[in-house]
Amino acid sequence: MDRIAPRDGLPLLIALAAAQIVGWGSLGFPSVLAPGMAPALGMDLTSLFAGPSAMFVAMAFASPVLAPAFRRFGAGRVMTAGATVMALAMAALGLAAGPVSYFLCWIALGCGGAASLTTAAHIALSQLRGSQAKAGIATLMVMTGLSGSLFWPITGWLGAQFGWRSTCFVLAGLIASLCVPIYAWMAAPTRQAADRQDTAAPAGERPSRGVFVLMTAGIALNSCVSFGFGAVGIQLFSSLGLPSAQAIALASAMGVIQVAARALDLAFGGRLDAAALCRLATAAVVAAMAMLALFGAGAAMLTAFALVYGMASGLLAVTRSTLPLLYYDKAAFTTAMSRIALPLNILIAAAPPAFAGLLVQAGATGVLATSTLFAGLALIALLLLPAPPVGTR
Repeated sequence: MDRIAPRDGLPLLIALAAAQIVGWGSLGFPSVLAPGMAPALGMDLTSLFAGPSAMFVAMAFASPVLAPAFRRFGAGRVMTAGATVMALAMAALGLAAGPVSYFLCWIALGCGGAASLTTAAHIALSQLRGSQAKAGIATLMVMTGLSGSLFWPITGWLGAQFGWRSTCFVLAGLIASLCVPIYAWMAAPTRQAADRQDTAAPAGERPSRGVFVLMTAGIALNSCVSFGFGAVGIQLFSSLGLPSAQAIALASAMGVIQVAARALDLAFGGRLDAAALCRLATAAVVAAMAMLALFGAGAAMLTAFALVYGMASGLLAVTRSTLPLLYYDKAAFTTAMSRIALPLNILIAAAPPAFAGLLVQAGATGVLATSTLFAGLALIALLLLPAPPVGTR
């Protein structure tokens, strides 16, 4: 198996996508099985859903620590170790007896995820493809965009048939039997690519700290809006007067539109660089949020909102990783992505409970106003970014 070099096109992307779908899809099981888990663990639903938030916080702090390992050993080896940790943590979660063991398992899942999920996959593509990684990242985002939609019915059926603990064991087995071998298959070529990074580019060509701060602010604030609104979208639509079934249908439609936007970026994104695309999508988020806040929730307005916001947030999911490629060579990209992951994952962890509290305290108007403010600040940061180096556009 180690003679195969998974460097070229479709084989690499299919393998990575399969592993990422299993990894992320497995982590979404509380959304389906929480009602049965909470009483067994002596927890309420609010504290149960804090487990995934703890995972994102662990990811945030683990990511910068892992940057030297990605450079020294290559992404494949680090991802293999990370997936192994995830499999063990998922199996341990099936044995959890109470809140303490429950949260420890989620923290371990976060550490394993920092080493093997999205950021790690994008580092692997950068190591193998350098400045040509953008198309691969966009393709990967399209393939993995519906991981939750694929795994929710699977975990729901497993939970109904065998219970949530057995479901955890099955998910652990999937990670161990699919993700670990795929990442191990990538170990040799990513290690060879990492070994060549020392001669990639002179340190003087690296962007300034100001560029990093502006780029991180734009990415993190946009992600805060995406994850926060995604968590409360159904409840927000209901508070605007939509029946529950229609609110769910609208939120689901936005998910499909987001994936379609990623596919459009893959097909036509070469006409705009990632910085221009990120600015355009952020401006669209500002417009969509302000439009819904100012003009109410009629059928036409909600349809327009779903289209504009869905397309914009789908594009932002791609530019979150492709924007740094404009400013960093593949040697520096590993460090940059690992450092961006710290504020990014903290905001991702904080956004759902913060937006939920905001919806309760200030209603839909408060959520929309805050989203408009954050997206507006992100747009300002992105507009202040200097032009990328010649040759990366």
